[in-house]
Amino acid sequence: MSLVTLDLEFTRTNLDRDCELVKALIKIAVEDLSALETNLRSALQRNDTEQLRRLAHAIKGLAANFRAEPLASLTDQLEKASLAAHQPFLRQLVDEVSIACKSTVLALRTEL
Repeated sequence: MSLVTLDLEFTRTNLDRDCELVKALIKIAVEDLSALETNLRSALQRNDTEQLRRLAHAIKGLAANFRAEPLASLTDQLEKASLAAHQPFLRQLVDEVSIACKSTVLALRTEL
């Protein structure tokens, strides 16, 4: 698993230090990231680059809530790369995003 950094101070500030809201957002992110990661792999298998781009964008948005790295950067790369549709590079990026999703979910769970 890759090393994950989270900026929960950023999240708390954006949510007016509402601890319950931060926890709720973390729970949603944990659930959604797992499902989005599965759908991302499925889109890659179908060679559906438009869906791949949409899913990368959705994951990037969730990651941005926590400034979760490397997930935010990797999904930004994937979103841009999906426009070029270079299959071997997309496969590599999806693999990296998948690992980063799983690592981010574990990091977020420890914050609950």
